[in-house]
Amino acid sequence: MIIFGIGIEENMKKEVTKEKALERLEGLCSRSEQCEFDLNRKMINWGLSSANRKEIMESLRDNRYVDDSRFARSFTNDKARFSSWGPNKIRMELIKRRLPSSIITESLRNVEPEVWKEGLLKNALSKAKNLDLTGEEGWKNRQKLFRYIVGRGFPSSSASKAVNLMKKRQEEASDD
Repeated sequence: MIIFGIGIEENMKKEVTKEKALERLEGLCSRSEQCEFDLNRKMINWGLSSANRKEIMESLRDNRYVDDSRFARSFTNDKARFSSWGPNKIRMELIKRRLPSSIITESLRNVEPEVWKEGLLKNALSKAKNLDLTGEEGWKNRQKLFRYIVGRGFPSSSASKAVNLMKKRQEEASDD
């Protein structure tokens, strides 16, 4: 049957067997770190029963394909170093994946303080270069910068310090 130029058969999902699902997930976990929540969501989308999902997850855990604490460490390091996310944003993403708070706290604790500072400065510099923090619109622009930094996951106290530093840098640059 053709509806709007698309065959219904093409549009329907094929149900995945337990063996095929295990094979796919092992391949995925071999290429990148995954968490149990994301893998479970994939299996639900594939139409696997609860019993099959449980068996597959046990097999993946037993063969060390999936480990939530390893995933949390990897995710935290990648987002802090390469995406310059702050600890609050990373924490929220890990909470969305239903990881235990002990694992989340430990993964955030393992990030060096210098990495957080570099990310904070990188975010502040990139946004501040397009804003005049000292002129007539200075107050509004400082608020924009503050909201941006907090939105990137940094604590408000760190955001305030970064805004003040960026303002001071702009004032010094205009004095020269």
